[in-house]
Amino acid sequence: FNVENLSPLDASTKFAALANQIVNHLRAPDIVALMEVQDNNGPTNDSIVDATTTFNMLMSAIQTAGGPVYQFRSINPADDQDGGQPGGNIRVGFLFNPARVNFVDRAGAGATTSNSVVNNAGVAQLQYSPGRIDPTNSAFSSSRKPLAAEFTFNGRTVFMIANHFNSKGGDDPLFGHIQPPLRSSEVQRHQQAAIVSNFVQNILAVNANADIFVVGDLNDFEFSSTLTILKTGSGLVDLVDSLPASERYTYVYEGNSQVLDHILVSAHLATTAAPEYDIVHVNSEYATQTSDHEPEVARVSLAAQPAYVDVTGQVSTYSSGLTYKRKTQTYEGTITVTNTSASAISGPLQLELQSLSAGVTWVNASGTHAGNPYLSLAPGGLTPGASVTVPVQFSNPAQAPISYSKRVYSGTF
Repeated sequence: FNVENLSPLDASTKFAALANQIVNHLRAPDIVALMEVQDNNGPTNDSIVDATTTFNMLMSAIQTAGGPVYQFRSINPADDQDGGQPGGNIRVGFLFNPARVNFVDRAGAGATTSNSVVNNAGVAQLQYSPGRIDPTNSAFSSSRKPLAAEFTFNGRTVFMIANHFNSKGGDDPLFGHIQPPLRSSEVQRHQQAAIVSNFVQNILAVNANADIFVVGDLNDFEFSSTLTILKTGSGLVDLVDSLPASERYTYVYEGNSQVLDHILVSAHLATTAAPEYDIVHVNSEYATQTSDHEPEVARVSLAAQPAYVDVTGQVSTYSSGLTYKRKTQTYEGTITVTNTSASAISGPLQLELQSLSAGVTWVNASGTHAGNPYLSLAPGGLTPGASVTVPVQFSNPAQAPISYSKRVYSGTF
């Protein structure tokens, strides 16, 4: 939701109107990404960059309107470095309902601190939460910096990236006398889109099924090169494409109804979480506006992650020959598991032997699962191409041929 230069200098009626739209028109989302939140004294051009007062006033208005008791997270910009109204120090930030979702706080990031994706034993996580993406890159000169954060819901990690790309200021009118219009502002947005796309790809390189939202005022159309660049390589799905063409507008400029604001989701969410989406038309087409942008809302169904998942298709397994040991009267060998996928596999792994020959006992198994013996291995997981070799030991009093099939799971039984 782009709240159009919101600051404590605005009338209380603006805060109340925004709160009404969030509570009653958006139905109080669990997470709200905001654009154009100004600092504590708005366009007064001094050294103040903190926006706690602005956030608190909006959250109080939301509570007064019957909404939840939100909390907020953001990163203060460096003074006069993010464009927008001089002195306003607009930024993006998150409101969230702590009764519904958990914010994963990883402190240490400031205005110029660059966030990164960390592979923590096969689990993707952000170095900072919240943290800005490549804030010193020239692509974000005089423009808002993307803010990445982690949330958890129902035991699942959700990555949220809030954006406010470079504005269209300086472009020729779409239907002006210069045709085709010169759109010089696109150059910077293309660079910004590429950086955010690369960040998403870094998450997916660790977890191909990560739950990712890329949201915000991207200042470009759903069919633009900016959106193509953002989606290329990342596989992001723009939910605006799910709407009829006549409903696709979040902003009206010079009589043109157009999409500037977007909610994109990772391919995994798009295919498994049944996303529902709407642009809520409460501002742009009316003479009296709370903001010059329409808010958008999405709902996804995030079922609890199972404690373990079958990753047999992501690995290869190799069983060595077995050697009979007279001293222990057992058959001994090894099994090697190799990650053949392009993504890391979270640990621990569980090697399960199914259809083990009758009368044969897997002596060094960790336990049984669904009646089958299993062995825990690779507690730190396996990076792409990595292998782990474990010893196996079988008791076979009848000296029958030993046969079995192998399944590999990520997680804990």
